[in-house]
Amino acid sequence: MKMVRKQICIEAGQEARLKRISRELGIPEAEIIRQG
Repeated sequence: MKMVRKQICIEAGQEARLKRISRELGIPEAEIIRQG
């Protein structure tokens, strides 16, 4: 599958949650966003 680079705008609280989940699961933030 060909990947396309995108930028997103999120709130500070969403960023903190994204970083926490990424750290806890040991997966990249981008993968969490892709999974929805």
